[in-house]
Amino acid sequence: MDEMASTGRRDAGWGAAARTAFLDTLALSGDVARSAEAAGRTHASAYALRRHDPAFADAWEEALNAAYARIEDELLARAVDPRAREGDAFDQALALKMLARHETRRARPNAPREAVPRAASMEEVEQALLGKLAAFAKRLPAKT
Repeated sequence: MDEMASTGRRDAGWGAAARTAFLDTLALSGDVARSAEAAGRTHASAYALRRHDPAFADAWEEALNAAYARIEDELLARAVDPRAREGDAFDQALALKMLARHETRRARPNAPREAVPRAASMEEVEQALLGKLAAFAKRLPAKT
């Protein structure tokens, strides 16, 4: 059972030690599931905490930035001396794609951390449609 379901608290079980374990592991691995496991929590509860705790969300972002900096360092080391780490399993193409995605996210700092779709009520949908139809009608040429 998820920690939130059992206690009703969004931060249930996320004391200082769990947060530190999660953030340290995230900074090293960039892997949310592994980080939650290291903290003894679920990844779902980690995402819930991030949505509701701005300080934790900021620390999460800093940890991810550290993980991406490690990827950049690794790519740079391999570019300078490709033989430096022969035999290591490392997918350069994947690393480059991840960095590109990260750069896109960093370019939109005010974008929502997690898009949560909201279901509109029927009345909201009708009002939106009526507004669009009215705007469309104004653009139509008048009949003579």
